Amino acid sequence: LDRFEVFWTRDGLFSFLDLGEGTVRQYAELRTLGGQGDWRLRNTVQLPVGLETCLWEPFFREPCCLQGSPGSLKGVCFDKYFNPTGPWPNGPALPGISPVAYPDGWRLVLDGGPGCAAGKDPHLACYSPEKALLSTCPAETEPARLP
Repeated sequence: LDRFEVFWTRDGLFSFLDLGEGTVRQYAELRTLGGQGDWRLRNTVQLPVGLETCLWEPFFREPCCLQGSPGSLKGVCFDKYFNPTGPWPNGPALPGISPVAYPDGWRLVLDGGPGCAAGKDPHLACYSPEKALLSTCPAETEPARLP
């Protein structure tokens, strides 16, 4: 279960990612007249090998995942049915948000920019997907940003 992730979209699609098995099973919950929920399998997709973790809303409109090891990470994005759409959106598409590889894993770094620092050194916030925790970024070694 440590390689299992669940995502829910605004249109009611639940995606269950089994990164160990390399599959996504997508379900929709349909409500009956009595208020009971009926889960219907909508889609089963084979994922590319080596995905480490994925992020979706509120960070991205569609799922983006990291592939590889911390020394050689690359980002890949998919549409909501997990068809590949291209590389991780860097630059102006996500100002102030970037994936960073640290020796103990990767984090999503949130940079408030100079406006939030008010003339001081900016304190970056890091989101760790493995721990589902937002905290101050570690200052141990220089992180490697995705190319």
